[in-house]
Amino acid sequence: MTFELHTFTRPYFPSLINYLDPVLALLARHPPLLPFQLLVLARKVLLTVFIALAQLGPLLKQDPVATARSTNGNNPEVTRLRMLDHLDQLSQVADTETTRLLALEMSPFATTNQHPNLLDLKSHIRDSLVQARIQAQPEVHRAFRAAMTRQGTAMKESTNAGREGEQ
Repeated sequence: MTFELHTFTRPYFPSLINYLDPVLALLARHPPLLPFQLLVLARKVLLTVFIALAQLGPLLKQDPVATARSTNGNNPEVTRLRMLDHLDQLSQVADTETTRLLALEMSPFATTNQHPNLLDLKSHIRDSLVQARIQAQPEVHRAFRAAMTRQGTAMKESTNAGREGEQ
C-alpha cells in the first residue's frame, strides 16, 4: 500500500523501475514498464509469495522427525513408522486437494440435465475440434486445392463459351 501511494503521488517513475527494466529487457525482451504495470507486477508477486508461504508454512513449522523421536525415544522402527504415517497423511491431503481442483476445473462440463445449453456447447466444441483436426490434414489441403483448381478452370471455360456464343 505504501509503495502504491508513493507511486501515485510522485511525478517521476519509482526508482525500482530503473533497476527492473534493464533486467527484464535482458531476460524477457520486455519493453520498459510503466508505473501502473509495476504495481500490477508487484501485486502478483506478493500474492504468489503469500500463497507459497501459506502452503509451506505448516510443513516448515512441523518437524516430523523431531516429534517422532521425542515421543518414542530413539527407536528407529517406531520413528520410521511415524514418518511413513505422516507421509501417508500428506499424500492423502494432496490427493484430496487435486481431486477438488479437478472437479472445479471440470464443473462447466459436467453432464447435467439442468443445463441443456452446456450439452449443446460440448457438442459444438467437439464438432469444431474434429473439423479443425480434419482441416489440418495435408491430404485435405491438397484435395481442396485440386477442387478449387477444377472449379476455376470450369468457370473460365463456361465464361469463354458464353462469350463465344454471344459473338
